[in-house]
Amino acid sequence: MKTKIIINPIFPCNLEIVYEKDIEKMNEQLKVYKIDDIVWYFTSSAMFVEDYRTNMNFILLTDTDSNSIAHEVVHVVFSLLNNCWIPTSKDNEETFAYLVDYYVREISEFLKSK
Repeated sequence: MKTKIIINPIFPCNLEIVYEKDIEKMNEQLKVYKIDDIVWYFTSSAMFVEDYRTNMNFILLTDTDSNSIAHEVVHVVFSLLNNCWIPTSKDNEETFAYLVDYYVREISEFLKSK
């Protein structure tokens, strides 16, 4: 299992990436996190989980499919802006796009180093 915490340089919300090919091992790790007192079960190639208590987001990956990564990053960015009381609209689409680009690039670099 490989993990990386991506520190957001602008907003007070960090993202932990967890990469593990073996779904059973991923589910064991999810028991450790126990976010919101819920034991999550991983069933697909990627999943977004948010911990409101710590203002930490997680993307859990069992493969490196760029489509799945981009999909989960959109969830992260939407959640981040929502938690900072920033509405998602045409007026701030550049902020949204910047954050998606930032996270996808950081995750891609992390996965290349695996």
